Amino acid sequence: SNDSGASFSPPLPITDSGNTNTTASATATDFSVHPDVAASGNSVYIVWKDSDSGIYFKKSDDRGKTFGSNSIKLNEEHSNGSNVRQGTISDLHISASGNLVYIVWKDSNSGIYFKKSDDRGKTFGSDSLRLSHHTNGSLVATPAISSHGNNVYVVWEEGSYGKSFIILRASNNGGATFSPAFNVSYFPANKFGVSFAPEPSAFNNGILIALRTVGSGILLRASADNGASFLPPVILSNATNVSDLRISSSDDYVYAIWKNSTLMNNNIFFKKSDNYSFDLGNATPLTCGTEQPLSGPSISSHGNNVYVVWEEGSYGKSFIVLRKSNDSGASFSPPLPITDSG
Repeated sequence: SNDSGASFSPPLPITDSGNTNTTASATATDFSVHPDVAASGNSVYIVWKDSDSGIYFKKSDDRGKTFGSNSIKLNEEHSNGSNVRQGTISDLHISASGNLVYIVWKDSNSGIYFKKSDDRGKTFGSDSLRLSHHTNGSLVATPAISSHGNNVYVVWEEGSYGKSFIILRASNNGGATFSPAFNVSYFPANKFGVSFAPEPSAFNNGILIALRTVGSGILLRASADNGASFLPPVILSNATNVSDLRISSSDDYVYAIWKNSTLMNNNIFFKKSDNYSFDLGNATPLTCGTEQPLSGPSISSHGNNVYVVWEEGSYGKSFIVLRKSNDSGASFSPPLPITDSG
C-alpha cells in the first residue's frame, strides 16, 4: 500500500513453485515458508526459508512494485565455516535501517546466527556470525531483531533445568561487533524463573524489550543508553494466559499488542505510551465481534500511523483483517478485510 493502508496492490508472487535462485536447481517439490519483510526508504526486503533449509533473500528498490528475478542464498552448508553441519533453520527475521540490512535465525545444531549487508542488500558477507555461546545442556529459542540507525539489537530465550531467561546482544556500529550477552530477565528485586518470547523495538538511543513470564504476566524492559543499562521492569498486563506479544515504537510513542488465550476471552488487546513515559495506561480491545482471532496479531508503526493485522474467521473460513490508526493509536478504523473468506 502506498496510501497509508487505504488500499492495497494485488498479490505479487516473490517465489514460484520452483527455486528461483541461481545457486540451487529448481524442482517441482520446492516450497517457500516463514517469510519476513522489512522496509527502509524506497527499499523493501524479503527473506524466507526454502525446502533445502536454505535462507533466501530478495529486494525491491521501488517500494515493492517489482523484485529482481534471482534470490540470494545467505546461509552455508556448514555453520560459520566450521565442521558443525547446518541443522534445521527456524525463527527467521529481518530488520533494515538506512543502507543496513540485518538478518537473524536459529540453527538447531549450533544456535543463533546473524548476517548483514552494508549496501541495501546488494551483497552480504561470506560468513554468518554466531551470537549465542550457550553451554552443554542449555537451549536457545525464539530470536528476534530490531534496529535504528547503526544500533542493532538481537534477543533470544535461553535456559536449562526448567528455567529460562532473555539474552540481549547489542551493536552500536552497524553489526560489526556486538556487546557481551546481557540477561534482560535479571532485576535485583525479581529474578524471573521463566521468561520467554522476547519482542524488541529500537528507538533513537535505546531499546524496548517486551517479554512474557510465568507468574508475572507481560513485562517491558527499557534502556535509554543503547542497551548498556535498563530501567526497572514495567508490567503491561498481569494476565498470564496470553500469546503473540508484539511491540512497536515510532517517534515518541510505544505500542504493544497481545492476544488472550483463554476460552472466554480470546481478544486482541492494544496499549500505548506517550513520550516514552512507559506508562501504557489501560488496554483497549481491538477485537470483540462474532468472529474470533485465529492467529496472533502483528503490529507496525511509522510517524502517527499504526497498523495491526491478524487472522480472523468462523464457520471453517478465515481471512486477514487490518485495523489502522492515523492518530498514534488514539482511535482505530473499523476492521478492513485484506483477503476474502475464500
